[in-house]
Amino acid sequence: MRAFLVDDEILVRGYLAELLVEQGVAVVGEAGDAPSALAGIVESRPDVVFVDVRMPGISGLQLADEIRRLSDPPHIVLATGHSEHAVAGFDLGAADYLLKPVSPERLMRCLARLRPEQSTRASAPAPFGRLPLRSDAGIRLADPAEVACALSRERKVFVRLDSGEEFRFAGSLAELEARLEPLGFLRIHDSYLVPVAKIREVIPLGNHEFEVRLADGRRAPVGRTRYPVLRKLLGF
Repeated sequence: MRAFLVDDEILVRGYLAELLVEQGVAVVGEAGDAPSALAGIVESRPDVVFVDVRMPGISGLQLADEIRRLSDPPHIVLATGHSEHAVAGFDLGAADYLLKPVSPERLMRCLARLRPEQSTRASAPAPFGRLPLRSDAGIRLADPAEVACALSRERKVFVRLDSGEEFRFAGSLAELEARLEPLGFLRIHDSYLVPVAKIREVIPLGNHEFEVRLADGRRAPVGRTRYPVLRKLLGF
């Protein structure tokens, strides 16, 4: 895979380049502004362009709009410190967005989605699309539609079903997020993953803090950086 990096901060480009090289990605070019980036992209023909949203002059979102108009355009991944730009980015055809500072784990998940030969394996569900959940009695294969929420607690991941039953998931919450995100789940907090369709109420707590009430009555916190994305997804 060949990548082109666009960010007005050279240290940020260097950090991302190091992470990409560690994952076997060739960095074929980089730029600190949109005009230089567009020229470099046309010349180097990368498979993916990592674009910083906030740049002086032409913004990353405007650049993404120009990139997608190219013949045979590359994938676009937005890198931003502001999660509220995610929805606008997806509207422009972005394949993914990364919150700064980019973690190696999150970058690996992004690359797995972009690599056809890895994407199938990385997002492959359990047989028949079910989730293997653990209990003292054995393994429960649950349909994702049964999931009321998932949460991280005491360094373990628990999945609560609509029935009120709670089971353990063997992987991390990030791994479960990668699996369920295409099915309409959203990480609303570092410790909570919920199906957006089962959010019944958004509750303000004051001081710019919020909770959601889910279909089963459970209330879950909303992280401050995740609230703008949730708000746009819910349309208010």
